[in-house]
Formats: sequence, C-alpha cells, structure tokens
Amino acid sequence: MSPRQDYRPARVRDSATIEVMAYDVLAPEDGLGPNHAFLVITDNASGKRWIVRGGPSRRDPAEFYEAVRAGDLNVVGEVEPIDKSIEPDMVKAKHKTVRRYFTTFLPDVSGQALAGRAADIVRETNDLGRGYWPNQNSNSVAADVYQVLTGKRLEGGQLWGVRTRLRDDMNPLDWMRQRAVEISDNLRR
Repeated sequence: MSPRQDYRPARVRDSATIEVMAYDVLAPEDGLGPNHAFLVITDNASGKRWIVRGGPSRRDPAEFYEAVRAGDLNVVGEVEPIDKSIEPDMVKAKHKTVRRYFTTFLPDVSGQALAGRAADIVRETNDLGRGYWPNQNSNSVAADVYQVLTGKRLEGGQLWGVRTRLRDDMNPLDWMRQRAVEISDNLRR
C-alpha cells in the first residue's frame, strides 16, 4: 500500500519588495550633487508595482520660485501605481541615470498592503504642511515611509533630507507590532 499523496495546490505566501532608487538632481551623470530618492514597492505574487515619491507642492518652475520667495512651499508625497506615477516620465525627460541603493524583502505582507500603508503615511504627512527646504524635502518623505514600513531609517550623504523626520510619531514599533500579529495569524492558518 502506497502512502496517500495530497495534491492540493500550495498556498501562495504574500511577500513584497521595497527598492530605494535615486538619481542626481542637478546633472545626469556626475553623481556629485544632491540626489532625489523614491521607493518602488513590488507585490511579489502579482508583480504590481507602486512608486512612493515626494517633492515640492509647486512643480511649475515659475510657481516654484515664487513660492520659495513667499515661503509658501511645502513637502508633499504621493503613492501611485507605477504606470500612473510622474516619476518614470521625469526620469526619461531629464535623461537621468537611476541607481538602486538597496532592496528590502518583506515576507508575509502583500505589496498592496504596503502601498496602502504608505499612502496613509503620505496623506498624514501632507496634512502637516511641512516647509520644503534643502534638508527637508522629497527624500524626507521616502525616508519616513521606508522607516515606518521596515523599521530602518534611510541613510546616505547625497540623499539630502533623509535625516529630517517630517512626522512627530516616527516610531515604527506600532506598525511592526501590527505586522507581527499578521505574521502570527498567517502561520496559524
């Protein structure tokens, strides 16, 4: 008598990847100036991708400089599916070379869940109305979101603004506790 074999399909486990990407703001190739960082969240099961990015509240150059003079320029962030984000078009139009700083793999959480949490963080950050400055900028948005999702802060000498926390509640422990409960629940199934 042969042992009984079970041919039920294996349950696909959720997992996601967060890539920290950046390009030089001032010149396409020299790599000497400040860099603009953004995150790419990938749902590893479906392949869907989202971009988490920040920038000034005014994008039009004439409005940007007028807002700087008036002190009316804020840091804003957004989370969009990659095909809806302005980031790929900006990279292409400005002939930027994008570098991957590093990749973080997160088991037992979907990319959809991470993108949703990132959107919550960005929305809450936008509501704070923080001013846009050299040390408080788009990289601060990327660093805040990355810290809450992974528990680690972005670092980098050319990523101006990553040391500035836009939010007062930058304690990732609440999110990490919630993730631990989710992982525990998934293991019990």
